[in-house]
Amino acid sequence: MSTTAEDNPGWPGEPAYAPIPAQSKLGPAWATILVQILFFGLAALASILVVIAMVVAAMVSSGGELDDPAALMQGPFMGKMLLFALLGQFTVWGGITLIWTRFREKRNFATIGLGGPGWTLRYVFGFIGGVVIAFSLGLVAFALTELAGSTPADMPDLENLDYSRLGQPLLFVPLLIVAGLFMFQATVEEVTFRGWMMSSLAARGGMMPAILINSIVFGLLHAHVLAMGIASGSIALGGIAATGLFLSVLAWKEGSIAGASGVHSGFNVAILTSGLAVAMLSQPDDDWLGLFAEVLNNSTGMGEDGAVPVTPELFTQLAVMLTLAVVAAILMRRKRR
Repeated sequence: MSTTAEDNPGWPGEPAYAPIPAQSKLGPAWATILVQILFFGLAALASILVVIAMVVAAMVSSGGELDDPAALMQGPFMGKMLLFALLGQFTVWGGITLIWTRFREKRNFATIGLGGPGWTLRYVFGFIGGVVIAFSLGLVAFALTELAGSTPADMPDLENLDYSRLGQPLLFVPLLIVAGLFMFQATVEEVTFRGWMMSSLAARGGMMPAILINSIVFGLLHAHVLAMGIASGSIALGGIAATGLFLSVLAWKEGSIAGASGVHSGFNVAILTSGLAVAMLSQPDDDWLGLFAEVLNNSTGMGEDGAVPVTPELFTQLAVMLTLAVVAAILMRRKRR
C-alpha cells in the first residue's frame, strides 16, 4: 500500500498502515472477501466442535444418558457453552488471520495496524470512548422511548435491584471474566476486519472502497440479528454496518487499529457487563452463567420471542454511528489539509 505518514497522519510520529509488499498482495478484491469468509467459517466450525465436545463430556459424566437434554440449551450449562464456544471461535479466527498474514502473505503485523509506539495508550483512550458511546446510545434510546410514550418490555426496574450484593467481591469475578472475553473478541474482530481485510482491500483499490466493502461485510457477518425479524433485524444490521464504518474511518485516521480496537472493546464490554450486572442484582439466586446466556442472547437479538416491532429507538445505533463516521471523516480531511 502506498500511503505514508504524510498522506495519512495519525498521532505525531506514527506511520499509516505499513506498505504491503507487491508480492504479498492477493488478486481481485473478491479474493479477500472469500478468504475472510473462509476464516469466519473455520472459526464457526471451531465453536461448533467446542459445543459438541462439551455435550459429549456431559453425556459421559452422566453415564451416557441425559435426564433432560433440553436443559443443555438453557441455564448455566448453556452459559458455559457460550463462553467456551466464543473463546474457541475467536482464538481460531484471530490465529488464522495472523498466521495467514505472516506465513502465507509473508508480511509483518505492522501492515495490519498492529504494534508501534503508543498502541496501548490509544487502545485505553479508545476503550473509554467505547464505553461512553455505549451508554450514550442507551440514553438516546431511552429518551426516544419516553418521547414515543412507550417503555421497552425488557427495561429493568432499577429501584428493586439488590444493591447490597455490590459489597460482595465475588460478584465482580463473573463481570471480569465477561469483560476479558469481549475485549479479546472485539480486538480479534478489529485484527481481521480493520486490520487484515481493510489493508488488503486498500492495497488493490484504494482506501475509500476498502472502507465501504469492509463495513458491509462486517455487517453481513452479524446477520444473526435478523432473528429479531426482517424489518427490525435489517435496521439493527444497518446499525452494525454503520459501527463498522465508524471504526474503519477511525483506523484510517490513526493509521492503526489501536483506537478502533479500544472503542470496539469498550462498547461491547459496557453493554454485556452492564446487562449482566443488572441481571445478577435483580436475580441474586440464579447462577451467573445462566444469566450470561440470557443477556448475550438478548443483546444479539437471538433471545427475542417473536418479531421485534420497529420503534424509534431501533434507529439509534444506525443514526449515531453514521454521524460519528461522518464527523471523524471531516476531522480527518481537515487534519490532512
